[in-house]
Amino acid sequence: MAGLEFVTARGRLRIAQGRLEEGVADLLWCGERSAAGAVAWPAAWRAYAAPALALLGDNQRAAKLAREQLAAARRVGAPGALGLSLRTAALAIGGDEGLALLREAAAVLEGSSARLELAHALADLGTELGRSGRRTQGRDAQRRAISLASHCGAIALAQSAMAGLHAEPRRRARIELTGPDALTAAERRVCHQVAGGQTNREVAQALFVTEKTVERHLSSAYHKLGIRSRFQLRSAIGQ
Repeated sequence: MAGLEFVTARGRLRIAQGRLEEGVADLLWCGERSAAGAVAWPAAWRAYAAPALALLGDNQRAAKLAREQLAAARRVGAPGALGLSLRTAALAIGGDEGLALLREAAAVLEGSSARLELAHALADLGTELGRSGRRTQGRDAQRRAISLASHCGAIALAQSAMAGLHAEPRRRARIELTGPDALTAAERRVCHQVAGGQTNREVAQALFVTEKTVERHLSSAYHKLGIRSRFQLRSAIGQ
């Protein structure tokens, strides 16, 4: 298993360096060794190989590997692995199905501890939303991706998400990471309701989300607004 992990990591590195053919070759080799050793899971090699194969134009094989990986991840049910599999399947498959998979990836990862993978999913989701004409939603997703990536120390990802904001046509990108303008649409909704006196449970019921989601939105909002409690929200958001 250690050898497979090493070659998987090398394949990912080569793909990140733009050496797609070499990276895919490494990952497919991992697949052959896994099959020979009857290793069904973990099998992350397919998740990383599928998008690279799509970039190389081998769309049929990319989609096949992506769907196999996604089916295995759904059986296992681990949120981090499922979120990764959903995101990479979206990149490999594309189109409306790809956008739906990215939305699911973000939803699955939102309730997990895999914050860096959530940042990746939101960055990709923001890009696809922008391409499909949903620019406001796309900007919200990109800003959240920037914030999460920055907190995780993933500077390259944060810069990539910023570049995605700058690339939007005919609009100056807003990349504030602090202050009211940095809040996502979901965070703003939660903050306004909490500032109005509602409890976390009441907000969760009103927005059809879990209390844990409300708490996470508040925590992120407090950080961006530079405050420590709900009692400071009204003045912080100008309500």
